[in-house]
Amino acid sequence: MNITFNPYNSYTTSNRCNPRPQAFTGKYDNFCTWVGKNVSRRLFDNGFIDGIAGKVQGKDNAIKFFLIGGSALTSGVYMQQTLINKKMDKDRKKTLAVNQFLTFLLSTAGALLLDKHLKTWWDKKKDQFFDLKVPNAEDIRNSMKQMNEKIKLKNEKIADADKEPLYKLGSYLEKFGKKHFLNEDDYKAFMTKYKGFGELRSIIVFAMVYRFLVPLMVTKPANFLCDKYLAHKKAKDSEKLQQAELKPQGSNIKTAA
Repeated sequence: MNITFNPYNSYTTSNRCNPRPQAFTGKYDNFCTWVGKNVSRRLFDNGFIDGIAGKVQGKDNAIKFFLIGGSALTSGVYMQQTLINKKMDKDRKKTLAVNQFLTFLLSTAGALLLDKHLKTWWDKKKDQFFDLKVPNAEDIRNSMKQMNEKIKLKNEKIADADKEPLYKLGSYLEKFGKKHFLNEDDYKAFMTKYKGFGELRSIIVFAMVYRFLVPLMVTKPANFLCDKYLAHKKAKDSEKLQQAELKPQGSNIKTAA
């Protein structure tokens, strides 16, 4: 009797043994359902959100646009609440609001720059993830290579404006990957993880920059400059007040007619 051991995961086997997901408790499930119907649906199922989604559709890792939008909303609310705070000194309110605005700009610029520089390295890791999770990865790469060779031959005979772009691994899997998997469920399961691996880069970068790096580097210097500015302004105001008190009051005395 021949025994074959298959060390690969579920993407090439039809007899998968997937653990049954744990059921939610009744209260938690009802709460999530209520939030989905009454909060999430109203926030995200509307023309405004659909318009934004249409603008970023097809962009490289579109999730970063939503991360920036969320941070802009949070920063805007913080600045608005700071400016209307009646318990805070007027000058301090302004400096804190400006501080928060500049922190948002610096965080966004830093996150975009770091995300861009990490893209090439992360794409290599993403390809390694593909090689690790898909047993017939080499066959898929060879198929993509053959298709790109045909495209190159075709592009040699046409104008530059009409040339067809070569396939990269992601775009090839999007269009032809399904035929390389045993069934559609396996294909969808892998593509969900593959796309998620790419989006993970921006999530990590923006979270690290927004919540750790920039606050750590900017908070103390910003507070120091804020205190220096307020001290300087108070000194100036005090000097003006003293000059006003020492100013001759003769001009205010009315002579009798």
